[in-house]
Amino acid sequence: MRFIAIDQVRGLAIAAMVLAHFGPAIWDRIGLDGLARDAVGMIGRLATPTFIAIFGITIAFAYLPQAQRDPAATRAKLLLRTRKVFFAAVLVAVPQIIATFMSDTPWGGSMPLSLVLDLYGVLAFYVFAIFLTALIIPYLAMNPYQASLVFGSILIFVGTFLGYDYWSFGGQNAIELLRLYLVSGKYALLVNYGMVLLLVSFGVFVRSEVTSGRDVTSILLTAGMSLVLVGLSVGRVVGWRTLSDLQLNYGAPPQIWYLLMVCGVMLIFLGALNKFRIPAISFVLEHIGRNPLAIYVAHAFVIPAHELLSALGVPDAISMIVPFAIFASYCTFIIVKSSAPVRHHSPNS
Repeated sequence: MRFIAIDQVRGLAIAAMVLAHFGPAIWDRIGLDGLARDAVGMIGRLATPTFIAIFGITIAFAYLPQAQRDPAATRAKLLLRTRKVFFAAVLVAVPQIIATFMSDTPWGGSMPLSLVLDLYGVLAFYVFAIFLTALIIPYLAMNPYQASLVFGSILIFVGTFLGYDYWSFGGQNAIELLRLYLVSGKYALLVNYGMVLLLVSFGVFVRSEVTSGRDVTSILLTAGMSLVLVGLSVGRVVGWRTLSDLQLNYGAPPQIWYLLMVCGVMLIFLGALNKFRIPAISFVLEHIGRNPLAIYVAHAFVIPAHELLSALGVPDAISMIVPFAIFASYCTFIIVKSSAPVRHHSPNS
């Protein structure tokens, strides 16, 4: 079964991510500042953790039912997806890799270490997250509630324990890169993937309700609002006081209260988009959400293209508008292609 609201929330996260990456240049030019700047910054700040969090619900709806029927085939499908995302991660990193080769001072004095650092990002997280899911999917399929809760809690505890107590910065070396990938970075694997697994258990429950024909809107909205309030309450103890604090000061390492808040926002949008269909917007979000990898990879080349055109002496307005117009045209093509009806041909046609 396909729960369309999942695609729409994924599309919303991609749209917010594009806003986060392209927005600052626009806000600087129009002089947006103060509370308004913090508000749009917060929308962008929620993009990546929301994109990560929806993966847990996706596992429950898309992969667990398949794994319960054929775990080997599901594992093979996830491993194929891992390879595709790895290729996309390398492709996205190409501009930075080029800059690294042109630099006289690679990170840590080592070109290989610099290249590993260049690959770091949300797609790198997804490579490891999908690969780990492929490894444990048979166990999740056999016991989705207990396995996801136990594995997820252990990862969050270990990641938090190491990230805040026993694994400090050790200089520019391979161990520091391992620390970045596992516990200290914005996309740190242990805590973020632990949260993904916790959401699997909730996703399994939601899927059972949907399968039974029950309306899950109130469940999603109630759970989402509860997580937002609990997360913000715990974070208040930690120290946030303003919207600016929330969008600037809690990026890395991942903090469980912040992730709870983001998961709550994700569930609220999941419930709202499941209940209400917004003309045109719901359609666009759905088909963006069905093609997140293609759109994410394309958006990653807009800013490097702008910088290249500027370096070649192209006027600033043109160097900004042309790459974005090409990106917007590509997104339109993807949406149209995704929404086109599938034609089935008979063997004799």
